[in-house]
Amino acid sequence: MNALLHEPPLTRSVEDYLKVIYHLSSQGGFAATSDIAASLDVSPPSVSGMVKRLSEAGLIEHVPYRGVQLTHQGRRAALKMIRRHRRAHGGRAGRSTLRSARRPDSHRRGRDRGDRPHFTRRRPGRRRARAASGGHRGSRAAALPGGAGARSRSGPDDHRPPAVQRPDDGRVGGRHARRGTRAGAALVVPRGGPVSAVNGAVTEQGWRQPRVAPSLVEVYRTIPVAQGAWWRKALAFSGPGYLVAVGYMDPGNWATDLAGGSRFGYALLSVVLVSNLMAILLQGLAAKLGIVTGRDLAQACRDHYSRPVNLALWIVCELAIAACDLAEVIGSAIGLNLLFGIPLPWGIVITALDVLIVLYLQNKGFRLLEALVLALITTIAGCFLFEILISGPSWPGIAAGFVPHASLLGDRDQLYIAMGILGATVMPHNLYLHSSIVQTRAYDETAAGRRTAVRFAFLDSTIALTIALGINAAILIVAAATFHVSGHTEVAEIQEAYRLLTPLLGVGGASMVFALALLASGQNSTLTGTLAGQIVMEGFLNIRIRPWLRRLITRAIAIVPAALTAIFFGESGTAKLLILSQVILSVQLSFAVFPLVRFTSERAKMGEFVNPAWLKALAYAVAVAIAVLNSWLLVQVVRGRAG
Repeated sequence: MNALLHEPPLTRSVEDYLKVIYHLSSQGGFAATSDIAASLDVSPPSVSGMVKRLSEAGLIEHVPYRGVQLTHQGRRAALKMIRRHRRAHGGRAGRSTLRSARRPDSHRRGRDRGDRPHFTRRRPGRRRARAASGGHRGSRAAALPGGAGARSRSGPDDHRPPAVQRPDDGRVGGRHARRGTRAGAALVVPRGGPVSAVNGAVTEQGWRQPRVAPSLVEVYRTIPVAQGAWWRKALAFSGPGYLVAVGYMDPGNWATDLAGGSRFGYALLSVVLVSNLMAILLQGLAAKLGIVTGRDLAQACRDHYSRPVNLALWIVCELAIAACDLAEVIGSAIGLNLLFGIPLPWGIVITALDVLIVLYLQNKGFRLLEALVLALITTIAGCFLFEILISGPSWPGIAAGFVPHASLLGDRDQLYIAMGILGATVMPHNLYLHSSIVQTRAYDETAAGRRTAVRFAFLDSTIALTIALGINAAILIVAAATFHVSGHTEVAEIQEAYRLLTPLLGVGGASMVFALALLASGQNSTLTGTLAGQIVMEGFLNIRIRPWLRRLITRAIAIVPAALTAIFFGESGTAKLLILSQVILSVQLSFAVFPLVRFTSERAKMGEFVNPAWLKALAYAVAVAIAVLNSWLLVQVVRGRAG
């Protein structure tokens, strides 16, 4: 075997490497490492290690965003193994398997017609039924996965892996019932496959159709989970929450926090607190959905609702992501304008270059993306800590502001700003994002393993959203201590706040630090926008396009209206467009919240992880409150109160 696989020496058992090579030879083309892990029942980190070894040996090649495939040398090695198996067992190796090992593209004809294995063919009459049942003349069985039937005996030199069968997807008859293999059972690899029931914890009975592929297959279960002390596990699960927290401190939140602080002082800090508590609840449900069911929220909608409903949900969600991207574009462009004097139209165009940043980070690993996002969050937090220290706020006033008060409901203008803060805080695309990226951790897929993963994912998101709460509160506190106290109660635009900070505080770097935090916030949000867009498109439509192309499409949708507005209407136009983007996000929020609460409250889908009665009641109360308040906000904007 060592002579066959060459150098470097292999550290796992020979059979494991044979399984990988058999899988790739039967695929005939590119395959994702997560698919290999799912089909061979091997952990993704183990598959990644074997893929690395086989790549170093020159037997396979890895192409980003496409997967791995056998090289010419690897196909020759697979051919040798098949022939050696034929000689050892006295049977015939299947010609179709030999052809697939020789010609990696030979699978395309069958693949284009559907899920039929590429090495099968139609059988007339009784031979078709006999082949479908696994029988063959002379009592031959499929001794070689994917090949023709060899005699059913086996010996000590039988290194072939066991055949991997496609899990039952609930379909009766159809293509698979009419077609059999050339001489028995073929190697049929599931694409993700349904989530298996573990001790009755998870089932597929509550879904209209089974899961067909993991979410974000490029990074699915690529981050190992440390064993031992709880803090090691907590560090392994930390990261997704910070990517989610980015959406709670994007430039859209800045406008509402500045308006609330400058006009009403510290009074609306309680609204910021309540909004973040709602966000912690909803993000915890999103993480639980992804960990327990193996689906992100978009995939769950696709597997539960009918196709017309799915299409409508997808369109609404794409509009929300475009609106979110619009806020990020405007925020980054304003930051570039304030820091470097770049005109807004050119700043908007420059923001398209962040596609290169995202591509580079995705190629380097998901952990690097998480590290960069955390670094930018730290930058934003440091900037506003500096602003708070030099603004000298009233700490008793801050403490009183965090206490909810009934006067909020009696003041129409104050209630309007409060609803704007709520609508800008809870972001719909974050629910799709969080339910997907929690699956980058290779947690144990048992009931106990999922329970541990849910607990640490909730801890991660709670800590991250608490930091987001601090940053949002800091924006409002700085506005209250700087503008409200000095009588500038109508500051609602970011550019105006930038111009007033230095004169009012008397510190030369105050405005520059404010602009730096704004730029970091805008760029931070663009990094997660790429992932959210990819998750939504793949989840609702089961369509995969390259991330850079997806990013260009999304960014073009945001750049065109932002650039035209900046050219023809200037700063005031971009400020109104920023408010409009938050209104669109508010309208879409209910279309994400209600499915999330429904899915996590159904025992058929969640098993023992279903929401308890009190959590179900609380989640539905939050969903209804968000729907009512956002509807009220939309009515006010339509009546012309947004100005």
